[in-house]
Amino acid sequence: MPLDFHSNAARAAQAARCAGDQQEFWPMRDRLINNADKLSSADLTRYAQALKLDPLQFQACMDSGKYSKTVQKDVATAEGFGVTGTPSFLLGKSTRDGVSGVIMVGAVPLDAFEARFKELAQ
Repeated sequence: MPLDFHSNAARAAQAARCAGDQQEFWPMRDRLINNADKLSSADLTRYAQALKLDPLQFQACMDSGKYSKTVQKDVATAEGFGVTGTPSFLLGKSTRDGVSGVIMVGAVPLDAFEARFKELAQ
């Protein structure tokens, strides 16, 4: 879920999807997370090269905006569930309308999770 205030986040999300076209989604995702302060176009290209992606295919995917609408749709879906940032955790049950339960946003300590699990179990 790319955050609005991060100018490169949407392109980074698209880069992960473009890497996925070459079966490298998770390795790209890991690089993006581990280098969250280095997500310029040049950085994304460098990560693709390090993963030995086909450079022309990766760049064509990025230039086309192939996954732009997909990323926007994912954001809209998350916002529909009340997710406002990352990381976010949905604790509860799936329903026809989404999830019935609790949303926890941010780096939440383990004891907060344990307390929520106990509440939900009652």
